[in-house]
Amino acid sequence: RNSGSPATTWPMAAPCLRTATTPTTETRHRRFTVSINLNNDDFDGGELAFREFSDHLYDIDAGTAVIWSCSVLHEVMPITAGRRFILRTHLLG
Repeated sequence: RNSGSPATTWPMAAPCLRTATTPTTETRHRRFTVSINLNNDDFDGGELAFREFSDHLYDIDAGTAVIWSCSVLHEVMPITAGRRFILRTHLLG
């Protein structure tokens, strides 16, 4: 992975207090999330976690699609160096 590159600083959102059983009005129609990593060697951090199941951090290979139910809470670890590029969409219902 990347080493020595300065971390990109993005404005952080306020912590989300909702649970997996209480979607917001804006996200209620979403059924699944599809995320494809476009790169993997150009950044540090950015692993994906589904904490309600385990503390395992998934380091997703470039070109790999990950699909999960929008009822499952997820977390993406902070990027500590470089830039992470993804293609993400939601399947609606």
